[in-house]
Amino acid sequence: MKTIWKLMAITVVFTLIAAACAPAPAPAPEQVQVEVTRVVKEKEVVKETVVVKQEVKVEVPAAPAAPVVPIEPAGANRAVITAVKVDTSPEADGSASDEQWKSAPTTWAGVQQWQAVYTDKELTLKLKYPANNLILSNPGNYIWDPDAGKWTVFDAVVGSTWLAPTFEMNAPALDAQGCDSFCHWDDEHEMWHHNFEDPNHVADNWMVLGSHGFRPNTRTAEGLLAPPPPKTMGLMTQGVQEDKKVQTAIVVQDGPVIFDTNNTKAPNSVIGGNITFIGYAEDNVIVGPGGPLDVSYLRDTPRAKWCLNCHVKSGLPYDPLAMDLTLSGTGEIQYYPNFDVPYTAPLYMEKEPVDFADALIITDEEIQSGEAVLVAGLSNADISGYWANYAKVNGHVPYIVHRDPNEVSDQMAQIRTGANWTNGWWVVELQRNLTTPYPDVDVQFNDLTRDYLFQMSGTAGSTGPYSGYRLSFEQ
Repeated sequence: MKTIWKLMAITVVFTLIAAACAPAPAPAPEQVQVEVTRVVKEKEVVKETVVVKQEVKVEVPAAPAAPVVPIEPAGANRAVITAVKVDTSPEADGSASDEQWKSAPTTWAGVQQWQAVYTDKELTLKLKYPANNLILSNPGNYIWDPDAGKWTVFDAVVGSTWLAPTFEMNAPALDAQGCDSFCHWDDEHEMWHHNFEDPNHVADNWMVLGSHGFRPNTRTAEGLLAPPPPKTMGLMTQGVQEDKKVQTAIVVQDGPVIFDTNNTKAPNSVIGGNITFIGYAEDNVIVGPGGPLDVSYLRDTPRAKWCLNCHVKSGLPYDPLAMDLTLSGTGEIQYYPNFDVPYTAPLYMEKEPVDFADALIITDEEIQSGEAVLVAGLSNADISGYWANYAKVNGHVPYIVHRDPNEVSDQMAQIRTGANWTNGWWVVELQRNLTTPYPDVDVQFNDLTRDYLFQMSGTAGSTGPYSGYRLSFEQ
């Protein structure tokens, strides 16, 4: 919408007159005519006369103090999302085109539109919300300077798109304080960190988008190939064989994109176009320090090792897993580092990315096929030649490489995610089994007669009058 609405308001202060026994009536208020110019729409001006009353101020005795009204509990004002039963789950592909969504009621929470459906096995959530721009470049990506013949690291403080619904498992503070219950400012290190103060608190956190978890589709000179269909594989978890969908992981840019060239911090911020992401959300658990739940084994997961190594290579002088008790679940993650000590250059870069989304994602397949090559050993002229192709699509070299989605396992492959951004609107679909083999660290939707509280962190916009959400299952 390009129409500009401008409102000119006149604020008139009224002094209320209240007296138990006034000796004489107050003088009648004088009426004042005020001419107002109001622009009601672009290029159309309407003049009108407004009559207001100018009250006479009268001294009155002080009224007795009003009784203190208890503050309503935070948990009372929740947006209720009702999941309806369907025979089969929709595809978590971000398109929201499946028939199942037509029968699901929509819950508005501020600018957010929520829907939910479930089967005997799975729950699928859908969120639609406005976002003026799409930021995919993350601090840590690489930029080549052909004139200086060296790499620089993109370090602008920009807010990349991310979402993180957090489900209450045993965390009353989450209901009372929302995300503030686990997101704290640390004065010593001048940063935010995430854990509950109460050692007994536990919550299930799903990390969506951000810098991880998505990759482009297979590409050829003729264009995009159709993505392979989802497969079913056996996943061995704690000695229990589970049937599990393997999510086809892709990023597809459909047509050209428009960049916000006025954004000096992130000049490749997208303000127009169509990009789809399909992959997995990262499954985390948030706990408090020294609690009874033994999560020490989660320090040895691939995601935890990634976090520790990244902090060491970045020279940060503290243990992130001790400060941030937001620990990832078990299983192989979707990515590995596209850098090595001392973090001054990427390991791989593409020779000729075909579009903006392709430039920001490097995959195992692209390395194996020769589309992406080792930077070590390349001459400055070779790098400059390949970088010219990045510059054509306004891309950066990413600091991670995405692995084959069939290798992603266990909890890291539990939450299937599809997200699409088209011209200022996100549609995000999240799908997970109702129950998992990890009841200590995963919320279990095993009692469909109760509601499930969750909070949302990230860039999904205002929730309006609501301070959280309750997921209800229609019987």
